[in-house]
Amino acid sequence: MQIRWTGPIDPNSPTLGLPKLDGVRTTLLYRATPETGTYSHHGYITSHNGVLVAAWSNHAADEDAPGQRVLFSRSTDCGGTWERWNELFPPHDEMKPAEQQDWNADRVLIANGFAEVDGKLYAIAEAHVLDERRGLGRLARSIEPDGSLGEIFWLIDGPPEPVAGFPRYPAASESAAPATAARINDCLARPENLPSWEFLGGTCSPIADDGHKMCEPTQSWRLFDGRYVRLYRDLGTPGAQKPDRSGRNYAQFSFDNAETWTQPTRTDFPDACSRSAAGTLPDGTVYIINNPGNSRDPLVISLSADGLNFDRHAVIASGAAPRRYEGRWKDRGFAYPRAAVQGGTLFVIYSICKEDVAVAAVPISALRG
Repeated sequence: MQIRWTGPIDPNSPTLGLPKLDGVRTTLLYRATPETGTYSHHGYITSHNGVLVAAWSNHAADEDAPGQRVLFSRSTDCGGTWERWNELFPPHDEMKPAEQQDWNADRVLIANGFAEVDGKLYAIAEAHVLDERRGLGRLARSIEPDGSLGEIFWLIDGPPEPVAGFPRYPAASESAAPATAARINDCLARPENLPSWEFLGGTCSPIADDGHKMCEPTQSWRLFDGRYVRLYRDLGTPGAQKPDRSGRNYAQFSFDNAETWTQPTRTDFPDACSRSAAGTLPDGTVYIINNPGNSRDPLVISLSADGLNFDRHAVIASGAAPRRYEGRWKDRGFAYPRAAVQGGTLFVIYSICKEDVAVAAVPISALRG
């Protein structure tokens, strides 16, 4: 059993020789400025009770630097208009540039998805310090139907004490509804909801059968026989003298309803070794959204009728302008997609040069072969 990419790629073409999708409407949710932060990345999007909600990480200038926070925006009219962004999770540490970062102590927040529990939507953030991605735990807070926000609370017991001058958030057992934290954790453990990061537990970073380290799993999808599949980004061999990333996605399968998973194995699905997204359209078609070239431009959607053979491909975005601001680990392109279906539209969130955040509204009718 293998995940396969079928079809040619022209590396000399700005679109890899692939067709562009018709009817795509793109909305800029956030445009970077020195006043509000010139780094934004790690986008997530979901649809809840008819409302689209997007969240992403944001910093003054640098990726995963001290004081990184999480922003969000909503659309109540199926992506027609979006509310101005607002702060979802405030910083856990003083905002500092990367060159002043203490990798052993300074705290970073990363947007890490959503969970729907008891009819309510909760946003998730991951807290860590940069040294070996040492995890501090996950936080959650509700997003109410009117866009107001609930209390911030940890999804673990025994969380770290706050940095001096920053607020203390209740542990899972101390929150207003302790059972809710347990249900959120159960929700996030389901394969279709697995977040990109879990630095505290390490479940998102297995080692493949060729020794390469994995990270940033996609959402899982089911094959017709009930087996689960998910893809991983390749980080290469830990400690290798030279980067040896494969330029391919790795696949992991479960044959027992997600109780256990196979060791990840390299596929022939091309990837720039960035985060990919996956999911299932209402008609059962499976999609993967990634950067199948040697860079994060273009952003491409690939489709499969059986969840294994991806034989239809089209470009969502291409031709990224150069970045406008300097910053650590920033590069050109359309990156870190996630997607959600609402009505007859697939909404795809991605960052542009790790500065701006956009959502592409893709008519599902345009994806039918």
